[in-house]
Amino acid sequence: GKGREPCGENEQPLAAALAGMLDLASFRGSRVALVTFDYIASCPGVLMPVHAMARECKARGVPVLLDGAHVLGQLPLDCHALEASGVTYFMADAHKWLFPPKG
Repeated sequence: GKGREPCGENEQPLAAALAGMLDLASFRGSRVALVTFDYIASCPGVLMPVHAMARECKARGVPVLLDGAHVLGQLPLDCHALEASGVTYFMADAHKWLFPPKG
């Protein structure tokens, strides 16, 4: 079945929670150099709202590093859509789900 989208404090959508944290850092005079998050969080296996989160970062001029280690072989991957949303860097390795040898 389809589960709920992951949330932050007080059931706030993660993208809104991230936007709030970025805005608070800016208000306090800090500059966020990079935001990184998983495409699929390995524990508990949650698909993150990566496009919405990346759009919040892009709107604030903050680069995004997306960890895609758990998405390879699990979901179709559209790198152009990720880039358009605001993902600056994408990293992954194939040892999780594509079953190549390690080393």
